[in-house]
Amino acid sequence: MMKTAVIVAVHNGSAYLHDQLESILAQTVALDEIIVSDDASTDDSVAIANSFGVRVVRNETALGVVGNVEAALRECDADVIFLADQDDVWVKNKVEKMLAVFEERPEVNLVVSDLAIVNGDLVETDSSFFAVRHAKFGALNTVLKNSYVGAAMALRRPLLDVALPFPAGLPMHDQWLGLMSEKQHSAYVLREPLVLWRRHDSNETDVKKGGSLAQKIKWRLVLIKALL
Repeated sequence: MMKTAVIVAVHNGSAYLHDQLESILAQTVALDEIIVSDDASTDDSVAIANSFGVRVVRNETALGVVGNVEAALRECDADVIFLADQDDVWVKNKVEKMLAVFEERPEVNLVVSDLAIVNGDLVETDSSFFAVRHAKFGALNTVLKNSYVGAAMALRRPLLDVALPFPAGLPMHDQWLGLMSEKQHSAYVLREPLVLWRRHDSNETDVKKGGSLAQKIKWRLVLIKALL
């Protein structure tokens, strides 16, 4: 029997965290553990998490998104780990669907699903992130134009043996985890939106993952160097 957990990465997430935790608890298949990894929030995030009776791990000094996720992964001992953002909502059978892939395909170490894009009020603006992104997978495509979204991922523990520690200067953890699974030929893409991906003014990432040309080149050099 696989032990399952979710890591919810949080930083000043009080506006939407309640919705996310409710959607995780409402899953058709219950998780063994819910871990809220709070990155030195100054709002009511910790109090909200505590009100749900979940495990809270707190960084006294902010580590940033990538550092927070890495620290949380090191805290978690589950066999299958789901990643979650503080402001999204899960479709009710997300856990069930993703666990089914792991159970049926022992060679798979990472599952990523599509996402429906919604606004701050959960009104759908696009039915498929993959369609908007023109998503392509494979190691080269992932280096050039990442389509892996952490909020839509679940991973098996053996992936962490090659993915941790995260390389210094990593642009985002989801791209690195995707690359590591592509390197192992252990990634599986579910082309079904299992997350309502809330896009609003305070998001750390955007749909198109923008940035200057110089920044994009720097990020890709970091990834290539780490891969080599």
